[in-house]
Amino acid sequence: MIGTVLALRYELRQELDSTPLYKSYSALDRQSGKEVRLRVVDPSFTVEPAFVRALRAHVEKIQSVSSPGIERVYGFYDDDGQVFLVSDLFEGVSLDERIRRLSTFSIQLAVATGISIAEALATVHQAGLIHGDVSGRNVVISPAGQTKLCMVGFWEAYPSSTRAGLAMLRGMAPYLAPEITAGAMPSVSSEVYALGVLLYRMLSGRYPYPGDSTAAVATKHATAPYPSLRSVNPSVPQALDELIAKCLAKSPHDRYATVSAVLTDLRHIQDALRFGRPLTWPIGSDAPEPSPVAPAIEEPIPTSSKKQKEKRTRRPVAQSDGVPVWIAAMVYVTTALALLAVGGWVFFNLQKPKLIDLPNIVAMSQADAQATLDKLGLKMSVQSYQASEKYPAGTVMEQTPLPGSRKVREHSFVQVVLSAGGRFVEVPDLRGRNQEEAVRLLEALNLKLSDEVAMVRDDKLAAGLIVSQAPEPRKRVERGTSIKVKVSNGNQAPADDDRANRFKYTLSVTMPQGAVPVQVRVDMTDEQETRTIHEEQHDPESTFTIESEGSGREAMFRVFFDGELVRQIVKQADGAGQ
Repeated sequence: MIGTVLALRYELRQELDSTPLYKSYSALDRQSGKEVRLRVVDPSFTVEPAFVRALRAHVEKIQSVSSPGIERVYGFYDDDGQVFLVSDLFEGVSLDERIRRLSTFSIQLAVATGISIAEALATVHQAGLIHGDVSGRNVVISPAGQTKLCMVGFWEAYPSSTRAGLAMLRGMAPYLAPEITAGAMPSVSSEVYALGVLLYRMLSGRYPYPGDSTAAVATKHATAPYPSLRSVNPSVPQALDELIAKCLAKSPHDRYATVSAVLTDLRHIQDALRFGRPLTWPIGSDAPEPSPVAPAIEEPIPTSSKKQKEKRTRRPVAQSDGVPVWIAAMVYVTTALALLAVGGWVFFNLQKPKLIDLPNIVAMSQADAQATLDKLGLKMSVQSYQASEKYPAGTVMEQTPLPGSRKVREHSFVQVVLSAGGRFVEVPDLRGRNQEEAVRLLEALNLKLSDEVAMVRDDKLAAGLIVSQAPEPRKRVERGTSIKVKVSNGNQAPADDDRANRFKYTLSVTMPQGAVPVQVRVDMTDEQETRTIHEEQHDPESTFTIESEGSGREAMFRVFFDGELVRQIVKQADGAGQ
């Protein structure tokens, strides 16, 4: 699309990044002469009118929000079915990309970046909004270290689509608080949790709860104990580790109440690091103890006064109407407690949420079911997605409790299973895309990119782009099918003698310090293909050696820890330099 002019105004100049929902471009605004960012919504989502309307409404809602740390959204456009959003263009890279490049941040840089993110989030909350997708892809960092928080509140539009929420879930899952995956709506408390995940990643280079699937990640967030940051990075101060642990508490009640409270403690830590002050937890607990108060001195009482005092304080054991005073007192107390209990029971039952007849929402779209429950004061919790030939994607297949089985209280949750669509799907066209784009596109359809990637010479496509695929585009296959691809290595052909010979490679890997074993995967790319040559767990501080064969005298090795790329090595074959 580079060179295309949208809405007779915006000239696309360069592709920036992409998600399953949209592609981002830098563009020239021909009217103002400024460069802006355009997010072009994938055509597969623009065929849903409810989703397009929800996007437009949200853009109109947030256009007035303006802050140096928040991306400014200028407008929403529908150019003959081509839907896109226009916002300011901020020079820099995403926090995800910055972590991939630097591995870990210095403590001072991580704290400063966390403060910038917290300041932007506090502004969002003051405006009465919830960001909803606080993640590494939505934080952009400039070369000078300034941050910008992007895509504020766009999660509100996802329920209006049958697939948008599911498509974006993989990128959101590592940051979602346990109560969100249990069915609650995003809140200030869940944003505190996401901020804690970002701080953990900056200081460790990894997620606190990694997993192979969104379900595995959600389970770890809900059940796994907090993995101490100091076990991964011992240089982190104890107070900072405790701050992040408090942000990542399982219960919202145990977290910081607001992002502003996190911001206060982060600034305290920043000042302590800057001026060499000691840090304690709770932060600020090193304040001096209050001075003890001297006991009051009791002056002697004159004898005559003592006698008068004794007369005043002496209580006669008298009777009232023939009943001892202490018995009467017990009757009064018992009566008062009984009245209090009755009053409490009446108050509790008057305040109890009213009972509601549960409607039948099976066969409704997710948006319609949500609207039906909202009108009755009920909430919806999505338990899972299942393949179905009977129900279209995004349709309610099952609900708990069953309709008509019993009445439910107002504000109760109704658990639902949504259809993920039929068992068979149409294979998308991956040609001309890079592998990362292909993975996101396939995952949205519950398909997989095969690990068997062949590198081939191609004069037309740049290195790294997909040349061909099997099965071919638009063929219907079962969900979960692996798609094999061939990827261009550019206009480079290996020498004939290299192509005919196999060479041996030896790679030594030393594990970093830590508290738990790490799942290690090593991928090798030679002149013919990319393949996994090693995948197993290894203990911290251990060293192991991998021997492999490859085509050509030079190969590249990528080392992954718990699914995160940590090292990229280019090696010559054993003895190739002799």
